[in-house]
Amino acid sequence: MTLSYSCIGDGAVETRTFTIFATHFLDLAALDVNHLEVENFHFPPQVTYVDGQEQLSPTHKLRKGPYNGPLYER
Repeated sequence: MTLSYSCIGDGAVETRTFTIFATHFLDLAALDVNHLEVENFHFPPQVTYVDGQEQLSPTHKLRKGPYNGPLYER
């Protein structure tokens, strides 16, 4: 995660480079707190239950703001 933060925080933000950065590190969503030029977007999954098991399916709908869950766990 340190490398990811370094690439975004020290690289793209400081040089004001337009960057699309995809990651599964939800902690990186906090970058927009200290950097006004950073915006968060996410693709929320559709949550369904099959035989009592949670199923996540992609919606392909882009939403503004950080992803809040549910998280994929195994």
